[in-house]
Amino acid sequence: MAITDKVDAIHDARKVSGKTIPLAPSFALTILEAASLEVEGDIQELWAGLIANCTDPGKAFNIKKVYVKTLQELQPLDATILRALFKNGVQEHHLFLTGTPLNAERLAETISADLMDVQISIQSLASLGCLIDSWNETIASIDAGYAGFRVNNSNSNFRLSHLGAQLLLATSNH
Repeated sequence: MAITDKVDAIHDARKVSGKTIPLAPSFALTILEAASLEVEGDIQELWAGLIANCTDPGKAFNIKKVYVKTLQELQPLDATILRALFKNGVQEHHLFLTGTPLNAERLAETISADLMDVQISIQSLASLGCLIDSWNETIASIDAGYAGFRVNNSNSNFRLSHLGAQLLLATSNH
């Protein structure tokens, strides 16, 4: 299904077909070009949601360049991880409900993906600013010889950053 068909389906579901507003001129070419070049279905869904939200007159939506740049960098597994963390408050409640942090291993189990692939995706999402590790560092846990994001830390408790959460809201098709 083409991006335009996906956007039209969202507009139809919202009952705004024929009433849409144009994309902001400063974003239109970049968004349409990037969306049209995307071949991965999961990422196309995100682009369609972004376009639908930008063109829906009933949405008070303020597009940001960072949303466009981030979507251009995402891989399908990245989208799966973002959605898994966003779904049903997983990011806030996993540690409380299960007593265990949502580290790379548990995240891989949750989405049924290869651990190495999940670790790469976590690193990528962190570099894009979409994911943070909310583990509690203490003086005893400081890894003095290491600076950077720890994807192999069993105490990690990954969650969406503010940017990650806002990106998913910006691309939501509901």
